Amino acid sequence: MLLETSHWISLIAVGVSAGFIDAVVGGGGLLSIPALLSMGIPPHMALGTNKLAACFSSFTSAVTYFRQQFFTPSLWYHCAIATFIGAVIGSTIVLMIDNDWLVRILPIMIITVAIYTAFNPNAIGCKNTQVPQSKPNKLYQWITGFAWGGYDGFAGPGIGAFWTIS
Repeated sequence: MLLETSHWISLIAVGVSAGFIDAVVGGGGLLSIPALLSMGIPPHMALGTNKLAACFSSFTSAVTYFRQQFFTPSLWYHCAIATFIGAVIGSTIVLMIDNDWLVRILPIMIITVAIYTAFNPNAIGCKNTQVPQSKPNKLYQWITGFAWGGYDGFAGPGIGAFWTIS
């Protein structure tokens, strides 16, 4: 699939904007996935492209939070394992879904998450971030890690909003 020059320019502009938004408040995938789909890029490829960019964003965020001592990785060991398992299952499921169905499902998911994020003030940013005073509940870590990992592996746009409130 070859894209015209104007499509490349549009995708670069959206990519820069999505990267900036992702760095500031998260949710860059809410812009990048629709842009990729609107250019005729198949859904699986659009999700994979977005996930590659999101990996860099997530890594940078994790390093920043670690340096600012907002979290202690050893306390979140169970959550990391559950997230990995959920992500593997979510990405396996999305690979089983036909492109025609994904083209219908993804816009609904993106619009739903965008509305949720827009109307939930706690979903944007970490205004009152505090270091946990006690060790997080293991069951809670497994449930949220698995659920958010599954969603992130399946589609992922707006996942930062879910992590922020959890």
